[in-house]
Amino acid sequence: MKRGLGTRAVVPALLAMLVVAPTAQAQFGGLIKRAVAGKAADKAAEKVTDKVGPKAPRAGGEAFSATTLQQVLAGARASNAVLAHRDQLVQQRTEAQEALNTLTSQNGGTQRAYQEANSKILDCRQASFNASSSKREAEMHARMTADPQNMARMQMIAMKYSKTIAEAQQRGDTAGVMKAQLAMQNEIMGTNIFAAAKADTAAADAKCGKLPKKPASLVAEDQKRALLSALDDSVRTIEAKAVTAGASASGMDQVRYLELKERLVTILGVIDSGRGVVSYDDAELDLVKQHRDEIDPLRRAIGASTRATRSR
Repeated sequence: MKRGLGTRAVVPALLAMLVVAPTAQAQFGGLIKRAVAGKAADKAAEKVTDKVGPKAPRAGGEAFSATTLQQVLAGARASNAVLAHRDQLVQQRTEAQEALNTLTSQNGGTQRAYQEANSKILDCRQASFNASSSKREAEMHARMTADPQNMARMQMIAMKYSKTIAEAQQRGDTAGVMKAQLAMQNEIMGTNIFAAAKADTAAADAKCGKLPKKPASLVAEDQKRALLSALDDSVRTIEAKAVTAGASASGMDQVRYLELKERLVTILGVIDSGRGVVSYDDAELDLVKQHRDEIDPLRRAIGASTRATRSR
């Protein structure tokens, strides 16, 4: 007859369960805590990634030291003094551009009428010049073919002047070359080409009339455009002088000065916006941040945009 488990067998088994159960429970609890912590860390990482985006590649080139930063700022101060006059010119240019825009808007009808009248007379004059030229060429061709000796005569004239022209070319005498060529053409054609051109112009004037005088409002437009061009040239000249003055004051060659100045512009952009296409060492960023009170008044000369607020 089978007997149940004895007390001596049951007690050790119960004791084992009591001992093992807390240990397993503790291990299971630890696994849960680690899983929860891992998920929390993943969520935190996701938040950070969402906020700052992928890490930008490290910037290359020469990093700023305290010395080179001060050199660039010294250059910016010198540039800033030169650029002070540029602001006045830029304001003048803005005003001139606005005035031109107003004139252009007001003069639309006048401009179209003037262009139409001008184009009509120009077309007529061109046709008149072409007719005079064709007539002269036909007369010359008739003279050449009327007498077989005319071709030989023209060849002799060309040979006569070829030596004079060659000698003037060897001397670098451009005026002498042109004078000899003109004399050769006059003798070959049997007429003075300048006199012929003058006669052609007189014929065109008689047939078509002279070009209309430009209206005063359109002349004012031309004057504003000339002023804008002159102001643009002046601004470019001042900007070039500012670069030269800045490089000289920095004690650097111009290429190195401009490269470091551009690096400072990029770093300021990273500091201002909190992000950038490249990243910089914390030490370099901190160095620039420490000198913001010196840098901000020089943003124009540095080439960085001015910000109303800034991060520290």
